[in-house]
Amino acid sequence: AGAPTASPVPRDTTVGAESQVVAGHGGRVVAMVGDNAQFHLESDRWPDAVDVEAVAGFARAFNKVALQLAGR
Repeated sequence: AGAPTASPVPRDTTVGAESQVVAGHGGRVVAMVGDNAQFHLESDRWPDAVDVEAVAGFARAFNKVALQLAGR
């Protein structure tokens, strides 16, 4: 609710350094990448800037998708 629409990238595209490392070792990656201008800044840290309930909701949804993709 209120989240922006996802913009998928073409299959076999790696985004972000961590994804490239995993893919380089033969791993498969599903990444959720944002565009927060505050990313990695102190002003974007818990407890002031983190909606714990929203993060938990995204984690549950991402877990469900990952399990479906893994065939479980």
